[in-house]
Amino acid sequence: MTRREEMLKAIRSFVASNGYPPTVRELAAILGVGHSTAQRTLLELIGEGSVERTAGAARGLRVKP
Repeated sequence: MTRREEMLKAIRSFVASNGYPPTVRELAAILGVGHSTAQRTLLELIGEGSVERTAGAARGLRVKP
């Protein structure tokens, strides 16, 4: 499984468990990577259109169907 796939799975799982999306720091902790690695992977997912981010919101992530 690629890091992008792991992150998508982590976001979906976090939302299912908590009812709201994770922060980048929480994603980094879940995946066992540094903040910058999590941020870079998230930006890649946003760039390819798999994830949407609401500007200015700490928990503004949404995985597209």
